[in-house]
Amino acid sequence: MPRGSRWGPRGLGQYLRPNRVAPAVFPKQAQIPFTVFGMGEPESLVPDTGAVFTFGKTKFAENIPSKFWFKNDIPICLSCGDEHTAIVTDKGSVYAAGGNNEGQLGLGDTDDRDTFHQICFFTPKDSIKQLSAGANTSAALTADGELYTFGEPENGKLGLPNQLLINHRSPQRVLGIPEKVLQVACGGGHTVVLTATSHGVTSVSLNTATSHGVTSVSLSTATSHGVTSVSLSTATSHGVTSVSLSTATSHGVTSVSLSTATSHGVTSVSLSTATSHGVTSVSLSTATSHGVTSVSLSTATSHGVTSVSLSTATSHGVTSVSLSTATSHGVTSVSLSTATSHGVTNVSLNTATSHGVTSVPLSTQTSHIVSTVTLF
Repeated sequence: MPRGSRWGPRGLGQYLRPNRVAPAVFPKQAQIPFTVFGMGEPESLVPDTGAVFTFGKTKFAENIPSKFWFKNDIPICLSCGDEHTAIVTDKGSVYAAGGNNEGQLGLGDTDDRDTFHQICFFTPKDSIKQLSAGANTSAALTADGELYTFGEPENGKLGLPNQLLINHRSPQRVLGIPEKVLQVACGGGHTVVLTATSHGVTSVSLNTATSHGVTSVSLSTATSHGVTSVSLSTATSHGVTSVSLSTATSHGVTSVSLSTATSHGVTSVSLSTATSHGVTSVSLSTATSHGVTSVSLSTATSHGVTSVSLSTATSHGVTSVSLSTATSHGVTSVSLSTATSHGVTNVSLNTATSHGVTSVPLSTQTSHIVSTVTLF
């Protein structure tokens, strides 16, 4: 049997075995072809540790496993993308191989590589500690928390300003993150980083995608220890735009959520905010649809309690307004309702004040020059 022919379609088992759907131990007895970067040494001098094993099927090689070493160096970090692989060695050298149609190898061009080439942009003094390979992008992180990205520039996945995207085939430093970056991960259409702050950990993720006239953007950021969390999601699809925002701050807690949607002449907005410890709560909802406007407002303050609610609606010449307010401890209560419809206005008012008590109910109606007022 020729060397390597016993390996199956996914490079993890013998040819006649089914594909693996769970992790499997690499066979110790496997006879695998090997390569040493920095040739000339006899096989007896090949090191016992530090080998990189590769397997699987790409357009660059058959599904035959292999292993290789770097001369006088040891790989410490490896990341595989869709069709490219990047490696960092113990001495700080960075290598890449595979597909390069978007410059994701960081070599300054778009030529594919079927063997590993050193990314000369990085030197040992850069002290690269982590690499991440995405679909067609790559990111490199230094020990000092500096982030470099390269590869496909679409949809903002490199995190670079427009003036730097012209050189996207070579590593470019990302300057838009003020904190030290702790970790980076490249996905299919986005990049996520974990950063450190002086008060715990801040995490920021951005994801944007466009498909068949549909654009979706989501942003999530969180800061731990005196916790602040902000999430933003917006989507546009065939004339329909939807935006939602949620933010929360813990320890004397403030929570704000905003949701707005516009679809073919229909706009809907809702706002909710709450502050704990001397508690204030405010909620607002408004909707406009083809000449119909509806607004509702509710606010409450605790500890010498004030509560106010307002609801108003306008629809094809009909306006309705209701107001209710209450103040506790030397109690005042006021309720007002008014409606206007095609020349007819109806107003009712009820107010009460306790402790030297005043109570006034009022009802008034006007209809085509006819007025009626009732006071009790």
